Amino acid sequence: MDSVTGKTPRQTFVFGQWILQSDGNLVRCGRGVHLPPKELQVLRLLLGSAGRLVTKDRLLDSVWPGMDAAEESLTRCIYVLRKLLEESKGYIATVYGKGYRFTGPVVPLLPVLEDPLGALPTELIAACCEPWSALQLADTWLALSMLGLCDRGAGVEQARAAVARVLELEAGNHQALARLALVTSLQGCAEATALPPCG
Repeated sequence: MDSVTGKTPRQTFVFGQWILQSDGNLVRCGRGVHLPPKELQVLRLLLGSAGRLVTKDRLLDSVWPGMDAAEESLTRCIYVLRKLLEESKGYIATVYGKGYRFTGPVVPLLPVLEDPLGALPTELIAACCEPWSALQLADTWLALSMLGLCDRGAGVEQARAAVARVLELEAGNHQALARLALVTSLQGCAEATALPPCG
């Protein structure tokens, strides 16, 4: 809780090519995307519980507190989110009769410092992911590094760990090899800028 405002700061979440900022702005590839208030609350709950089931009752009670909201309202929110997030990514899974689960890798940034390195180690997350999920995780770290949202060297190293996991599972994965080339290039640039000047 913030001692000045008395409010609990909201977290920023990074997933795939998306950033849900602490102020509620949803950004993809540098562009803001409008997200209605109820859908925003549902997305926050799903991202905050990434990989775990969020029951319909919890969603209804949290998003429509003190109201007798119908499941159709929740279903409509999920539909809007899937359409917005391009459901081909399969981010939101339905657990029939129970609720929903966010299935993609999520990097929560610390609410105060916005420091993604406070999240679980990439090796741990990548070990539990399918190859495509680990590649998304690598993309997230690369984006954070290149946007200056985390320490560049540490972010690139986290991306390398995720790519290494994919290559352990599928040695010839062309997408992983392309990212490995980018990671290696970024590491070379970081090392070159850290060298003392000649002379």
